[in-house]
Amino acid sequence: MRAWRGLGLAVSAVVLLAACAAGPRPPRDRLVVRPGPVAEPVRDRQWRLWRLADRGDFLRCRLEDGRIRMGGDWRRYQPEVFFVLRGQTRRLRVLRADGKAGRWLWVRYRGDGRRLKLCTVPVEDAPRSRCIRLAVDHRRDFRHGVSGVRSARRAFRTVTLSCRWPRRKPPFDLVFGPDPH
Repeated sequence: MRAWRGLGLAVSAVVLLAACAAGPRPPRDRLVVRPGPVAEPVRDRQWRLWRLADRGDFLRCRLEDGRIRMGGDWRRYQPEVFFVLRGQTRRLRVLRADGKAGRWLWVRYRGDGRRLKLCTVPVEDAPRSRCIRLAVDHRRDFRHGVSGVRSARRAFRTVTLSCRWPRRKPPFDLVFGPDPH
């Protein structure tokens, strides 16, 4: 019995030494947060908001069908799914249906949790002709999902915008990370 214990310890020591000599293995699923142009206090505030938020503070939206004005023409586009936190404004990239360059869109989910605005120009100075809106009577209406076909004279033609609370909170990098495109 003692011989087996000694052999087990020897094998364990060899495996441990081999693992140390090979160096640390990178984890398979890891979150890399690269500092961006956002200042550290702002990043800390965003992280705190995300941690304290519940599932209902997020919206998972899908933009599909219809046409968006890109480069002076009305073009079809690839469906886009995005998450946005209540009180946050985000920029997202929509690609043309053929996969070529698309355009930037800005989305704002108002702090009251009842209105979402999607524009082809930055939301702060956007005219009505460049934005579509999705509004509900009560924030809880997003629990089961709200969908609508919307148009804006100079930006969107009969696009379908659907939003609902996600089944669980999205990961950190989907909310505050750099734009994927």
